[in-house]
Amino acid sequence: MSSSEMTPEVQYQIAHKGDNRSANIIAAQTIMLVVAYIAVGLRVLARRVSRAGMGSDDWMMLVALVSKAQDTFSCCSYNILIPEPHSS
Repeated sequence: MSSSEMTPEVQYQIAHKGDNRSANIIAAQTIMLVVAYIAVGLRVLARRVSRAGMGSDDWMMLVALVSKAQDTFSCCSYNILIPEPHSS
């Protein structure tokens, strides 16, 4: 297929096949993990200050935080360990 037969979308993708946004992905994942830790920490602190016990919703929030941390780790390690594609 010659370049004159390709759609503009295909030509754009071929021209930008070496673009890499892994730094943006890592930054976004890390920022959101920090925000999640702050939110959960403030919630636990509020529960302690108000002397209210930890409810089932609080425990589920901690489980979700662990899941988010695992997601962030796997996403960031994938973007760090997979080398950038080389343009030919």
